[in-house]
Amino acid sequence: MTAEKYIFVTANGRTQRMRNPIALRADIVALLTREGAMGKRSIINTLSVGQDSVAHALDCLLAEGVVERYRTMSVRNRMDQLWCIAGQSPVKQYVRFNGAETLAAFQRAAAVSPVLGGAL
Repeated sequence: MTAEKYIFVTANGRTQRMRNPIALRADIVALLTREGAMGKRSIINTLSVGQDSVAHALDCLLAEGVVERYRTMSVRNRMDQLWCIAGQSPVKQYVRFNGAETLAAFQRAAAVSPVLGGAL
């Protein structure tokens, strides 16, 4: 049995078409399985879905233990949060990301940065 891609909801006296949350979760899991780790913005753009719907679906999948998130330094030396299937994260997981962890990541990046010349 497959869930329909869209459902109809009544809001403010109008019937509107909305992405089915169950089908959206299945699409996210299939996308992450196929493509590997992705950022939230990439998931939103690939599935052409609203930001709130994807955020809610990812939170539900995280609570169920289906997906996990981790932070890593991007090629542009920014701290990015990526989502992947549970157990496929290349870095050690924490429940919350604290300031010390973020600062340490930036200091490691600055130490090898050609712009700063390893000043730190």
